Amino acid sequence: MIDSTSLSSKPGVTPDSARYTHPKYWGHVDARFEALYDIYSLGIVLIEIALWKTTKTMAEKLNRDPTRTEISLAEWRDAVEKDLIPEVERRAGRIYGDVVRRCVTGDFGDAACRSDVGRLLKAFDREVVAKLEKCYA
Repeated sequence: MIDSTSLSSKPGVTPDSARYTHPKYWGHVDARFEALYDIYSLGIVLIEIALWKTTKTMAEKLNRDPTRTEISLAEWRDAVEKDLIPEVERRAGRIYGDVVRRCVTGDFGDAACRSDVGRLLKAFDREVVAKLEKCYA
């Protein structure tokens, strides 16, 4: 049987790596790491692929305050959902955008997936892997 930590390990935290870290984990390095956190990270990587930009480059472009060198993690979280995912949908299409949205939000249509890793993996296969197989460049 797969437990909820079988796919995860705790990451080291740097300003750049924090953008790949699930928001529920920010500032809680002693918190239990979950499979959904890995799926969130995959969503961020899929954004990088679709937009062909690193998270660092995207964060720098989103920073509208010249007195700061970085946007806050809260601003990053908001920008991912309000700015970056819609841009992914425009550039890479609805299917790819839906996959990214599901990875970032953890919405796999079944609340039980959050506590049952077996169900989560089945939903991940159905809602991420199978849909990505339909995407062509």
